[in-house]
Amino acid sequence: MAYQPPTTPPPLAYRQVNTVQSTRAAGSGCLWIGLNLMFLLFLVIGGWYGWGSWNLVQGGAAADGTVVRMDESHSDGSTTYAPIVEYVVDGETYTMNSSSYSSPPAYHVGQAVRVVYDRANPSHARMDNFWELWLLPIIFISIAVLFGLIFNIFMGVSAFQRMRNRGA
Repeated sequence: MAYQPPTTPPPLAYRQVNTVQSTRAAGSGCLWIGLNLMFLLFLVIGGWYGWGSWNLVQGGAAADGTVVRMDESHSDGSTTYAPIVEYVVDGETYTMNSSSYSSPPAYHVGQAVRVVYDRANPSHARMDNFWELWLLPIIFISIAVLFGLIFNIFMGVSAFQRMRNRGA
């Protein structure tokens, strides 16, 4: 019998790991969480504004007011205007600054307007019109729902394709 050197075991099977794909999957998870938190924040902000408007309309009272002057805001070479309104509740005069700026001005000095105010705190008031009460809730909630749906559908389709490609 001739000498035979010991046999070496066959090399272990190995699987090459695609680090780019692993990193991309981890990054998309962080992106998914981060953007969904942002969409949730937009929903909360829109809900907060909507709840405040709802409470003011349902539990508040209305008063007649008058635009006493216009607040000017200068930005990027243009000027926008917001009305400053005075109204009277139980013989006491209150002043409300509108947060709705426009150009050209939507109101003029001396114009009569309707105001809704909180019965417990008459200094908390808003002009009784659709834009003043509901514009911010509509904007924030619409952005959150629309972009949230589009983003999550896109991420779901992408995850489904990744899982399908892994099985192939």
